[in-house]
Amino acid sequence: MCTRAGFGIPSIAFLLLSTIASISVTCVSAKSVPEILDTFYSATNGHSWANNDGWFDDYTYDYCNWHGVTCYNVDTYNELHNQIETIDLSKNKLEGTIPRDIFHVPYLSNLVLRENPDLVISFKDTSEATMLNKLVISNTIIETFEHLHGPQLRELHITECNLNMPFPIEITGLTKLNALYANYNYFYGFLPPEIGDLGNLVELFLFGNTLEGPIPESIGNLVDLEVLALSENQFQGSVPSSAIDNLSKLRILALGENQFDGEIPSLAGLDSIREVYLYDNLFSGQIPENFLWNAPKDQTMVVDLSNNRLSGIFGARRMEEFYKMHLDISQNEFTSIDADLCAKDKWMSGAVATYKCDAISCPVGSWAPEGRSTESRECEKGCLSATFMGANNCDGDKKRVLFELYDALSGDYWITNNWDEATSECEWTGITCSDDAEKKIIKIDLSGMKMIGTVPSSVFSIDGLEHLDLSKNFIKFNFDGIREAVDLRYLDVSSTSLDTLSDFEQLLETSIEELDLSSNNVFSEIPDSLYNLSNLRILKVSIFQKFILWIDHICLACK
Repeated sequence: MCTRAGFGIPSIAFLLLSTIASISVTCVSAKSVPEILDTFYSATNGHSWANNDGWFDDYTYDYCNWHGVTCYNVDTYNELHNQIETIDLSKNKLEGTIPRDIFHVPYLSNLVLRENPDLVISFKDTSEATMLNKLVISNTIIETFEHLHGPQLRELHITECNLNMPFPIEITGLTKLNALYANYNYFYGFLPPEIGDLGNLVELFLFGNTLEGPIPESIGNLVDLEVLALSENQFQGSVPSSAIDNLSKLRILALGENQFDGEIPSLAGLDSIREVYLYDNLFSGQIPENFLWNAPKDQTMVVDLSNNRLSGIFGARRMEEFYKMHLDISQNEFTSIDADLCAKDKWMSGAVATYKCDAISCPVGSWAPEGRSTESRECEKGCLSATFMGANNCDGDKKRVLFELYDALSGDYWITNNWDEATSECEWTGITCSDDAEKKIIKIDLSGMKMIGTVPSSVFSIDGLEHLDLSKNFIKFNFDGIREAVDLRYLDVSSTSLDTLSDFEQLLETSIEELDLSSNNVFSEIPDSLYNLSNLRILKVSIFQKFILWIDHICLACK
């Protein structure tokens, strides 16, 4: 049935004016619920759904028992009896475009169509869904947000819809919205100030987009907000501290992996905060004295400030009052920690009781994979590149180690090389780095370079080294220190001046799979440790008069 939004004039006059005036027409579906479901089923290719149990199996239209359909649990005298509360057809291989009629199902509260990547969502007639509280359409196709309305909409899920558009202004008109989940959508441009119109928001998830510019001050209008997740974007400038401090109910603040700069926000006004993620930004300067001033001290607090440019002594006036804290301050420019924090035995899941300050951050001149001592790896001293606390790698020493190798093996006389301090070591002759962001040196191949000298043991300290080929050179090689090369899988020192297998047992602590010792001047017994190299698949040796080598042992070692 269609009703005209008329002008209060007689019908004849209306017909005359209709040829020269725009007429607003709203169509209200007169279809029954089975008819609406039939239209929906046909439009989304129901015969090909992953599960269509019950859908039009017979003509009783007992849709409350159909797959994905849930009716209200009320007695027969309730007006909601036999009315649909939820349609949930997640991961069901729906395709095509949903018809507007679906929003005319009376009393429909939840529509869940997530993870149907070939399904096109249309928002036409969403204004008719007057009881719709939850719309979950993540990982579907949304071509436009035109016609999006939601008189009672409380939750909107549009994660991973690959939208590649500015943030839809239509969303800011959903004034009853409590939760917005819109992650990984390639939203670009500024977050509009109208975001502050969503005064009922409790959770706002927008991480994994490409939003830029500052956070609008209007964010401070969202006084009921408990979760603000804007990580993995391109936001810039300073964090609007006064606006954030106005969010007194905020429990989780996630602003990591952006381009925020300036001083770190004090968050002093947040008395409900539990988790703070400010990692991977450009924050600089010292920690404010009133940092987390009003945060609850008897709760477990999680704070991640890693990979910024924060400096000085880590600590704030009330930091020691926190009973439990899990903290990450690695990859900053801190030089020391407030000594009072090193006595907080409950911090870092109790690790401070064991490792003291090192459980919070490795001191200057040391490193660990997590930038602090843990059960799996304690801080290791002797890292010259760790000029600040919290170093989580010693890769800054890579060039130093490589140049030690260069100098020890007469690099100036190699057949060829382009080793230059001004260029990346990943571009140097014989050096291969990993493809990921860490750019670890995984392979050194300097075979046949006419190198002369003794290989320095420091080469084994290169984190992630898997392949080392120094064959066909006039070099001395020994195994002392090779235990540090825990990732080493391939070692070729054939046709060199190798003359001893002393410290060979250190290979047991590597991941060695292929070992070439052939064409050398080793006149000694094969060490027993060879037969314990459980990962060894290929072994190449030469048999000399003084070698004691049993073929069955070799077969055992190469199993």
